[in-house]
Amino acid sequence: PSAVRTLLIAIMGFPTKMFTPLFALGRLPGWIAQYREMISDPAKRIGRPRQVYTGEAERFEQAKKMMEAMSAG
Repeated sequence: PSAVRTLLIAIMGFPTKMFTPLFALGRLPGWIAQYREMISDPAKRIGRPRQVYTGEAERFEQAKKMMEAMSAG
């Protein structure tokens, strides 16, 4: 389907730099509707929650040291 759209856009005479904006333009109504739904009722929010690492900091330091040792030789 994507190749067909690309071919049709090319046949219509649009420059290749416009392919991505034209694709986004077609998606824009759906994006706006989803945003409005998300804002209107926070309880039904589908957006990704922020993820904050709460695990052990020591594990990160150990992995960092291991990576440094591997890259050193």
